[in-house]
Amino acid sequence: MAINVWEIYWLIWAWIRIICKEFSIIVYESTVYPGVTEDECVPILENESDLKCGVDFKVGYSPERMNPGDKERTVDKITKVVSGMDEESLNVIDSVYSKITNTHKADSIKVAEAETAMKKLLDEIKKRGIEKIGPSHCTGIEAIDISKQAYKDDFIDIMVGKEIEL
Repeated sequence: MAINVWEIYWLIWAWIRIICKEFSIIVYESTVYPGVTEDECVPILENESDLKCGVDFKVGYSPERMNPGDKERTVDKITKVVSGMDEESLNVIDSVYSKITNTHKADSIKVAEAETAMKKLLDEIKKRGIEKIGPSHCTGIEAIDISKQAYKDDFIDIMVGKEIEL
């Protein structure tokens, strides 16, 4: 069965018309690069709803934090990063999410989006690092012990502004 792009467009248009109402706060929850919510999604919402962002509706962003099937990091045990286009929307979004789990308010939507990209990068570095030191079992050292020690030490602090000497 061929995909009809116009049918998909119509479904998206109908969905936007349903959810984007005056005084709404639309929160995107996905993994995107910085700028997607405000620079790409907002113009689509404005064009399709005939409403003006910041006047008729507001937007926010909260990165994905759930891993389906993860029994340990359930929604009530994670910290959700929340962001809004302004102080008012941030506070409303935070009040909703904080009823479910712990929250952390990001300085802006773009900062929250960038945080997601940084987390993905760190996860990838950690995964690749474990793969590289994985054969350390030959020396009697467990890769997970090395990883835990590395996170106790300062090497992760370079991500929060500490300078490193080369």
